Amino acid sequence: MLPPLYVCPLSETQQQAALKQGLRCKDAFTLRRCQILLARARRIQPRDIATTVGGSVQTVCKVIRAFEQQGLACLHA
Repeated sequence: MLPPLYVCPLSETQQQAALKQGLRCKDAFTLRRCQILLARARRIQPRDIATTVGGSVQTVCKVIRAFEQQGLACLHA
């Protein structure tokens, strides 16, 4: 079994502000990624996030891994 994926604790400044600002973005790609990352930072399970945003668990895990590797750069296609 793979270890659980978590978003690193978000600082109250840059990262969290950027993700919350992304919730108002007109670009669906950025909006969905921000929703996923903020939900995971609240420790919501990938399965529940996928149900909420209308995607798959694989997509949620892919977004979390992209954030771990790229940081906020993963918010843009």
